[in-house]
Amino acid sequence: MVLRVLSVVLLVALTAIGAAAVLAGVAEQHAADTAYVADFARPGAECGSGEVHFDESDGVVLACLPRGGSSVRFPGFSDAQNDDVEALAKNLGADSLSTVDRARIQQRVDEIAATVPEPARPHYDEGMSLGPVWGAGLAWAGGAVALLGGLGLYLRRRRG
Repeated sequence: MVLRVLSVVLLVALTAIGAAAVLAGVAEQHAADTAYVADFARPGAECGSGEVHFDESDGVVLACLPRGGSSVRFPGFSDAQNDDVEALAKNLGADSLSTVDRARIQQRVDEIAATVPEPARPHYDEGMSLGPVWGAGLAWAGGAVALLGGLGLYLRRRRG
């Protein structure tokens, strides 16, 4: 009897840990995927999920709500690289930022991001990472663990 209860408790725990790992992995991957996104908005607006936000009317860096902050600081970029992106946005935004201007700013961010060494890239650890397994890898591993736990519970229940 005790062994049956213990096996069910362990399978439920396995399923719950796997589900939590899926959620944490998805959150980590989303944060990493948006780390090098230049966002464009109007002053006083809530900005998107990107790290840096520019005023779409003049290219000036915005202090977005609710986050705040009004400087270009992409993770892993040097001060000179961040200043380069900010200067480009201001120059292109002198007569408002067109779709082409926005694409040029994002292209410059992408060019610089491609040179950032792996150790300097953002790694968003939501407290669930297991060594090198984080982000999408953590989500997939968590999904497999949750699936195995759920399958174990199903088979356990079916056996009676």
